[in-house]
Amino acid sequence: MPLKNILVHMANDDHHSERLKVAIRLARQYDGHIHICYFTQPQTMPAAVTGRGASYVYLQEANAIAHEKAEQLRQEIETECSQLSWSFETLEEDHVDAMAKRSFLADIAIVSQSHSAKNSDRVSLHLPDRLTLVATCPTLVLPQKPAVEYQGKHLLLAWKQKREASRALRDSLGLMRDAERVSIAMLYKPKNKLHVEDESERVRRFLLNHKIEAEIHLTPAHQKRGNGTPLLDCAKEIGADGIIMGAYSHSRLREQVMGGMTYYMLHYGDMPLIMSH
Repeated sequence: MPLKNILVHMANDDHHSERLKVAIRLARQYDGHIHICYFTQPQTMPAAVTGRGASYVYLQEANAIAHEKAEQLRQEIETECSQLSWSFETLEEDHVDAMAKRSFLADIAIVSQSHSAKNSDRVSLHLPDRLTLVATCPTLVLPQKPAVEYQGKHLLLAWKQKREASRALRDSLGLMRDAERVSIAMLYKPKNKLHVEDESERVRRFLLNHKIEAEIHLTPAHQKRGNGTPLLDCAKEIGADGIIMGAYSHSRLREQVMGGMTYYMLHYGDMPLIMSH
């Protein structure tokens, strides 16, 4: 499916230019429309200012600065998107809720990774990458410190026999069809390697029926359940620039308490992720 409606999360943060750059590339590729949601409420605040009075003052000041920058950002977008169809709105709502509502009429949503080691001294107020939980379209999550820039030329499908992975596969058929190269990754443990081999071949045949040729890469799973290091290493080894995967195959609470692949990838991943729930 061509990406005709591209939804972009925008705020007064350090990574808005990367999101806009990817959106522009996709709009040019698919002759699509970019809709930009600019949020004035800050995503984080310094841990040092937590407390009723200090927090209120910080939020008020951050909101005022964001409003001042709105027009500056709009002019930047107007310059960058001069030959494209685009729209812009300024919002003072919860980031995820507002984006989720707009995802009903979007083909893809673009956000940045919310967690990073450099944010360890800040308190999170809004977590845009949690859009993967509630969006009705695929969500492209761009890492804060990317190992590779998202181009959509070599996509890696992280497959597991789960509903979320199936949804991610179907949501991204158009992207895979337009990619120059597609790979399938499955993690295995010694006791289930034969089953994983059979399953990966079934996925390959499914894609082939959609005129998509794919390579299979079987990778030993990490000893610790939910650790995404083997998947990230596989993606880098084969030169992928994006990972397609299902989001939150367990409850969100269980992901946070016990760990899980989605939680790991959103917190520690350095690869662009195309996620569906």
